[in-house]
Amino acid sequence: GDGSMDRALLVANHEADMADLLLYLGNADNTMTLALNKKALVWKGAMWGTLPSLALSGKESLLIKSANDAIGRNRWSQTLTVAYRNQAFVMAGYTYNEYDTLEPNAKGTQCDVNLLTGKGSYNGKAITRPTKAPLLNDWNEEGVIKECQP
Repeated sequence: GDGSMDRALLVANHEADMADLLLYLGNADNTMTLALNKKALVWKGAMWGTLPSLALSGKESLLIKSANDAIGRNRWSQTLTVAYRNQAFVMAGYTYNEYDTLEPNAKGTQCDVNLLTGKGSYNGKAITRPTKAPLLNDWNEEGVIKECQP
């Protein structure tokens, strides 16, 4: 929101079959400063349907998407929403969907949680969690998945 150009990069981390996230903030003199290097943030496959990607939301947030839409019968997609609040990057949202390609009538799992408000849904049912959005540096996926498990 300061008018400077910022940059986000996903970089392959071959040690862990994961992707690292690098976030650069633009400066008034048109240079960039590395603000965050989050190692092994999302899973990275090696072919179409398994490569992570970045997108922008309409609310000045960064969407980090990862998925397995190509291998095996269990397919899944995950979107992490990152926002810049109070001079820090926070995990603002978590969305996870999975389904079984060999069981078309199976419901699978759908979970969507707004970590800024603490409100979300798991398989169509409302869930809540503490409203303190974790810092991206401290992000641990298990903290959100706990609310998204049966």
